[in-house]
Amino acid sequence: MKLYSKIVFFALLAISIASCSKDNSSTPAKMSATIDGKTWSPPDLGVMGTFSSSTGVFTITGITGTSSLSIIIHGETTSTYTLSIYPVKTECEATYIPSLLSYSDAYFATSGTVVLTKVDKTKKLISGTFEYTLSNSKTITKGQFNDVTYQ
Repeated sequence: MKLYSKIVFFALLAISIASCSKDNSSTPAKMSATIDGKTWSPPDLGVMGTFSSSTGVFTITGITGTSSLSIIIHGETTSTYTLSIYPVKTECEATYIPSLLSYSDAYFATSGTVVLTKVDKTKKLISGTFEYTLSNSKTITKGQFNDVTYQ
């Protein structure tokens, strides 16, 4: 049931990204990664961040027309965070959904890291890098998100 709840959460988050618009401030947010050797990159308006001040949790999500990648970071400072599927050790979590038409193909990170390289609380911008292995043994490498605005 917990897995189903996470899938529904990421699906709703992906839908909200598609319906959101950004303001026309400076540089647009960017997100990209290599997934099993293939380049993955959503359009500028397909990248969104949120922050919960009550829990200190960032969520970064990128969505293409057909797939989504989400990262949840339990921390709010520049640092290296370890991905884990074990709730007691969770510093961050990540999900990749290769087809938004089939949520049965949602894969969760089993190991890896996320490095927050920039957290600008004044401008509400976050940047970082990531790489990890998914539950289906696919690998995500060369991941990065730059100047993602969070709310």
